[in-house]
Amino acid sequence: MRRKLAHPLYLTAIYCAFGVLWIVFSDGALQALVADPGLQAVWQTAKGLLFVAFSSLLVYALTRYALAQQSRLYDALQLRTRMLQQAQRNAALGSWDYDGQFSWGEEALELLGQSEAQAPRHLDQLLALIHPGDRPAARRALLALLQEGQALHLSLRLRQSRDNREYWLQLHGEADRPGHALGTLQNISAQKR
Repeated sequence: MRRKLAHPLYLTAIYCAFGVLWIVFSDGALQALVADPGLQAVWQTAKGLLFVAFSSLLVYALTRYALAQQSRLYDALQLRTRMLQQAQRNAALGSWDYDGQFSWGEEALELLGQSEAQAPRHLDQLLALIHPGDRPAARRALLALLQEGQALHLSLRLRQSRDNREYWLQLHGEADRPGHALGTLQNISAQKR
């Protein structure tokens, strides 16, 4: 929360400092240079219009700077996301997240042999994909993770074999707050064979 407020507060402080300095110094300069009260009123109006013009330019410059920073951060995030996806593809590694239901990364869905529409969202749906011999251990380990926050390290077989071979996955997970967990799954079929 603190980081979200820091940037707007910084911009507000710059604008406030500009406004205070303008008012203090321009009023003093106007009184020192113009003695006639009628002429002072005209210059006071001009000074106000100049303040609006300069402050508008300042707001424009600060906004443009902030948007450029945001664009650079977005580009860096996009690059890192592509790099992570490439690393996951190379390692046959997928990621998942649980917050009331499962969410699966693209690589994880591929490892599970599921499409986004078929993706298991609930524990029973995930367990249905697991080989019957591995389901009890998987249920215990997943419930321990989701309910008690215990770390998950589990090797298991998928229910359906691919190419008439057993398909093994390794699941890792950890709880990062109550009711929320995240982790990875990896194809370890070659190691098991």
